Amino acid sequence: MSDRTWTVEVGGVSHTVVVDVDPQTKRAGVRVDGRMAAKPLAADEDERELKIDGAPYLLRRVKDDFELDIAPDAFLNQRTAAPPPPKSRKLWIAYVGAALFVLGLIRVGMHGFQYMRVPWQPYSESDGSFNAKFPAKPDEKETTQNINGDLWTVHSRYATFKDHFYAVEYLDLKIVVVDANSESVMNRFLDGWAHALGGSIASREKSSLGRNPAIRFEIALPKGAGAEEHKLPVNARVRGVETVRGTRLYLTWTMTAEADSATADVRQFLDAFNIPPPGAPASFESAVADRHAEPVQSAAVPPAATSTQPDPNQPRLGMTAPAEPAPIVYLEPAFVMYHVAGCPKVTPNMQQVPVDLRPNGFTPHDCVPQKLRTWPIRYRRKS
Repeated sequence: MSDRTWTVEVGGVSHTVVVDVDPQTKRAGVRVDGRMAAKPLAADEDERELKIDGAPYLLRRVKDDFELDIAPDAFLNQRTAAPPPPKSRKLWIAYVGAALFVLGLIRVGMHGFQYMRVPWQPYSESDGSFNAKFPAKPDEKETTQNINGDLWTVHSRYATFKDHFYAVEYLDLKIVVVDANSESVMNRFLDGWAHALGGSIASREKSSLGRNPAIRFEIALPKGAGAEEHKLPVNARVRGVETVRGTRLYLTWTMTAEADSATADVRQFLDAFNIPPPGAPASFESAVADRHAEPVQSAAVPPAATSTQPDPNQPRLGMTAPAEPAPIVYLEPAFVMYHVAGCPKVTPNMQQVPVDLRPNGFTPHDCVPQKLRTWPIRYRRKS
């Protein structure tokens, strides 16, 4: 963590503010013109108020950096100093210039302060696949996008607050994602998405989210990027996290002006997004190309997910499949689960397979009758 230095002008006099950080304890001391100005910040403290020539300022710890602003109370309570006695015209001009400079600092400080009090509202996707927080009820939209030459149906949930934009988007991939290829799949999609936005990836970092593979990223968007009717008027910065669970890929991201230093809300939004831990691992062999399911009638089935399926890794010796044809089941890779016709969780784009060809490791939803839960899996013989 590096030290920070600011030059602050109060009443026409410049002051040097320095933050020194102890690399061992992470304690941060603050000095004004070489003198200790406030009690040091402990490693678990985020802010400290201090006086600079009588003017109240607020020092904030933001991740591995610091921000120095006029204290919000100084603005909200309209604190003003008593007017000085009449001075010469030259000195009067200096005071006016200092006042305008301080007013600019107040505006910058209040701009950041307003994003520390975002009215977050909890949000859960209708299928229970993720939870998040938005500053208002998010808009919902489904669009088809061309990314890296493939057409994808993207489900978007988004909202705005002041000048900041927040979004959670997801799509169902056309391939099975396993640990061995998850990073390359996410990187390929992220590169294509950044190109489609008209930007470039400024940084990316391998991470995890609920034990699911993830990538944290930043994308730089130049002025003029975007569709014809939505071109950016300024340079912008997209910050977010990409993660994949099963065959569903999620993009959780925010967009702010590049010159906008207020990012407390960005961190709060990204930290609020969560998805369930990964289910049983899928395999490439379990992928089924046919995704066109027939419409089904809904049934009043409680959304539980208990399983009595035998261990798929154990051979089912002595078991004979019933004489009738194997019924069709509907696969939900995002939850490593399968359903039957009539289940309210079935959607038209789910894969259909005979129950004896269901993938190993997929568990039955509560709508699946006992007979289909224990229906033997027909193993492929190696030639």
